[in-house]
Amino acid sequence: MQNKGFNKVLIKHRAETVMKYTRGDICLEAGCGEGHITKYLVKRFDHIDAIDNDQKVLNKIKPYKNLCKTCIPIEKFCTPTLIYDTIICTQVLEHVDDPSKVIDVLKTHGDKDSVFIFTVPNAISVNRLVGVDLGLIPYPEYLDTQDLEVGHQRMFTPETFEDLMEKHFEIIDFGTMIYKPLPNAMMEKLPNSVIKKMIQMEVNEMGAEIYAVCKLK
Repeated sequence: MQNKGFNKVLIKHRAETVMKYTRGDICLEAGCGEGHITKYLVKRFDHIDAIDNDQKVLNKIKPYKNLCKTCIPIEKFCTPTLIYDTIICTQVLEHVDDPSKVIDVLKTHGDKDSVFIFTVPNAISVNRLVGVDLGLIPYPEYLDTQDLEVGHQRMFTPETFEDLMEKHFEIIDFGTMIYKPLPNAMMEKLPNSVIKKMIQMEVNEMGAEIYAVCKLK
């Protein structure tokens, strides 16, 4: 995901939401991509392990003294002697073969005091429901060409994502964020003042992204 246009707005709001829930000094960012969240984390933590299975995107992250970058699938990551205070996994679980397997691996790297923060796209966001009404997609969870191009294997609704989280964790906070009634390309044509108001609007279950803040049971 490129950090420009309306994507940049989404990334900034996602990062600000994530940062509100961080704790401790040591962080694991699983599926860090090009480091859009990482650049916030390096200012917050003494040490960050950022992992991704794509070396090309890892190379785009600037070097920091408190950052260790590793090219590895989340499912194969293992640091048996290190427990993280905060474990972050944003916009990843919709891409992987088995979300529960990824979560099980991440759980082994935390303890009862660790916080786990996840985000995923929302299948019943306003813009996707509008797409259904206009006949652009047959149903909210449908994977269209754009979804497939970016590697989505599934879409979560708040209900299905909450069910997944409850199987693995005790949920501390859960909700959706970012009112987005139109596709990104159309959102970019709106004045900044309008976009700012949309970001601040209450979204209920129809925000563009779902977030879950959890701890081990």
